Amino acid sequence: MRHRSVHRHPLLLLFVGLLLACDAIARRLTARRAAAPHLVHPAR
Repeated sequence: MRHRSVHRHPLLLLFVGLLLACDAIARRLTARRAAAPHLVHPAR
């Protein structure tokens, strides 16, 4: 039982890692935008 679930573990870790990374980047961007709004320029 325990050994079978190990096969799915790397994919779950990778998926969760990507989600956490995206969330961390989004939070960092929003924090930077809130801290220094004059440094942020629309990319249009």
